[in-house]
Amino acid sequence: MNFKKQLTRFQLKCIGYIFVSSVLLIHTLFTTCNSFAQNVRIADTRFTDKEKINDNIFEVSKQSSWTTIPEIIVFLEMHMSGPSIIRLGGESYEINFTQEIDLPYSVTFEGFSYGTTIIEASAGLEGKPMFRCLTDCYFKNLAFNATTLKGYGLNLNEDAIHFIGSGTYNEIMDCSFDSFDNTIIDSTNAELWVFQCDVSNANTNGVLIHGDETGVKIRIAQTDFINCKRSINMNKGSKAIIQINLGTYYNNLNTDSAIIYNPCLFSFSTMIITNNAWNNKGEYITGFDFTRTDLRDENAYIESNAGYENEKPHSKINVLSNTSLTTVNESGKWVKAEFTGTNNYVIGFALDGNKLTYTSQNKYNGVMNISGNIVSNKDSETLSVAVVKNGNISERLGETSIKDITTNNSLQWFTTFFLEEMTKDDYYEIWITSSSADDVFTLLDVQWFCNTF
Repeated sequence: MNFKKQLTRFQLKCIGYIFVSSVLLIHTLFTTCNSFAQNVRIADTRFTDKEKINDNIFEVSKQSSWTTIPEIIVFLEMHMSGPSIIRLGGESYEINFTQEIDLPYSVTFEGFSYGTTIIEASAGLEGKPMFRCLTDCYFKNLAFNATTLKGYGLNLNEDAIHFIGSGTYNEIMDCSFDSFDNTIIDSTNAELWVFQCDVSNANTNGVLIHGDETGVKIRIAQTDFINCKRSINMNKGSKAIIQINLGTYYNNLNTDSAIIYNPCLFSFSTMIITNNAWNNKGEYITGFDFTRTDLRDENAYIESNAGYENEKPHSKINVLSNTSLTTVNESGKWVKAEFTGTNNYVIGFALDGNKLTYTSQNKYNGVMNISGNIVSNKDSETLSVAVVKNGNISERLGETSIKDITTNNSLQWFTTFFLEEMTKDDYYEIWITSSSADDVFTLLDVQWFCNTF
């Protein structure tokens, strides 16, 4: 009986231990499962987020779901849900008919690396461009090659890219082009960035701007044009915004041209051409005329282009054997000198007799250097010469005096001075005064030079 009681107690203890252990095990399992579930939820969230991030990136290659450019374009025409990237592999892609890009969102064609992803012309593309872009398009790290189709690029419309969408924004970056007719055409007011590209062997134009719409925006930077008949041709447009910087132009023939401006059909609101270089063959920058009296091109900013004159405002006025008389009726009274230039060259200025007007919208500092010969009708006179700004006698610049003038014997004079922040419509005139009344002077010769910086 006692043994049975002891056994019963032992069994009860065992049952108790088993119960406690079971509870602990269940708690441990619950905690572990809960933690696992949380981790699964976190992982699932991360996966979902990543999936969303990659929703609009499409791989196109021999190993991908899409193997050709036409396939992915057709897919996007039906299923595009936002701005998308078409990521191309390091291989060649044939284009046998024009790819027309007319999508609800912007699209980027992006190659694997510079020079490794090649877009090739193939049979069927004769007489047609590779791409026609009606909506926003970006091309990056691509090599466009026309030589893969014999004779392609020698005929009209055998071009790489046409931008024909009004008001669109487009970019071409880190791309190369070889042997097209017109490599790139902007025929509307589409905004276009061309950056860090190589354009080679363009048979007609590297970049052609030719459209009827107002306000085209073109920015070309750090791009080389090699053996192109016309590298950049601003042929037709109005109120254009143009910026061409840091390019190099390697003309092959003496008939080749780097940058062409056609003022008969093309006008601009902003024109900036700076820090370019060429190989001194053929023509460089053509079409501009800064000496025109109608000041058509005066606000074009063309500076620091190797091998081309800086078009900052500057002037040269030469007066030789002037016979016009200047009379000082009262001692110490300042009067405007009378003379007419006989040999003048002005950029950013307008000249009317003895009145030099600053016409550029760009503000510059400047320096004037003026010298000449003068004669008087009296002996022992003291003459003072100065440049008066905007007709304000109190604002005399470079004032200098000449003493001991003798009758009909010319004396030389010279002055130089600094001009601070020259502003459009400021004007400058040479004025003189004398130490006595009723003096008559003749400025026989005047050399008047102005430069800005």
